[in-house]
Amino acid sequence: DRSVDKRRRRFVSASLIESVINSTEDVELRAIIALSRWGGLRTPSEPFALQWQHIDWQRQRITVPAVKTKLRELPLFPELVPYLTVLMNAAADQSPAGHLINRLSQFSDSNLRKQLTQTILSAGSAPWPKIFHNLRASRQTELEERFPRKTVCEWMGNSETVADQHY
Repeated sequence: DRSVDKRRRRFVSASLIESVINSTEDVELRAIIALSRWGGLRTPSEPFALQWQHIDWQRQRITVPAVKTKLRELPLFPELVPYLTVLMNAAADQSPAGHLINRLSQFSDSNLRKQLTQTILSAGSAPWPKIFHNLRASRQTELEERFPRKTVCEWMGNSETVADQHY
């Protein structure tokens, strides 16, 4: 049984994450940060699994091929659209089977955490604990202010019990 250290929880505000995103020119890193914070994706596994065929621009939906849980669908939240559009325009391989993040080998878990930490520092902020988990948790908190909790948990791919314990 893993105990949850609630002292490590941080809400990462929209203005802070926009500042962090704006402090890098790397379109793939920007998209990873946006997918973590605005999409609530588990990082690194879920953004790295996304292919262009998972983005349904018509229906404004994203199908997440989740490693940890079953396949799930969530809205293509308006906050994500600019980052995904830039990423799509910059992508050399826009085939439906192409991954959103093409430099997967350069983004190991520890390297990605290090890159985000450096980006946060360059934005003039202090890195927060559980860097990616708190982005996801912040999105869950925000969404629950606007939508029924059951719906938010379905989008996030967790149960209400897990949300209580970890978010």
